Amino acid sequence: MASVSMTIAGQIVADQPNLKIAPDFLTGFLLHPSRDTKVVKTIRDALLGGIEIDTAFKLPKLGDKEARQACELLFKRYSDAFADAVTAIEPSFDIAPAGEFAKTTSGTVDVEGSRWIMAATVNSNETPWQTAACAFSEDLDYWGRRGALLWSNDPGSDADVKSSLRRVRLDVPAWYFLPGDTPVTGL
Repeated sequence: MASVSMTIAGQIVADQPNLKIAPDFLTGFLLHPSRDTKVVKTIRDALLGGIEIDTAFKLPKLGDKEARQACELLFKRYSDAFADAVTAIEPSFDIAPAGEFAKTTSGTVDVEGSRWIMAATVNSNETPWQTAACAFSEDLDYWGRRGALLWSNDPGSDADVKSSLRRVRLDVPAWYFLPGDTPVTGL
């Protein structure tokens, strides 16, 4: 039985990019060395596992705090899309970095002629991380999803979408903007 489980786990790991499962989910749930069953309890767990939550939750207002929470989760979820193949440098998005090596910025950015709310962590040249940024549409689509744009810039660079190293564009549901430790049972 153990060899069958390992074979299945190996196939999931090999097909991880196509399954849209975050590496953190693989190591925390599928490859977790425990006899106890791990359960998806929080929004972070669901997001990292590529699990969609069907909920009627509506975001009352998209502000800086909500944008930063969603950005942190999205960069954890899509980290493999940003890692540099040669240097392995990837962006680091921290909700509230403080100090001489990283700072947070927020504001708005123009995306296709519309004003989107932006949140970023600018990492200095002295860190091993790229600058990380997200922008979110203020408008919702027919299904209640919001446009999201994630991008990275070189370490020490400002968060500038026009000179980005890599970009990911997607639509996200309202529950992405809740704190990551929000229990899914409460939605």
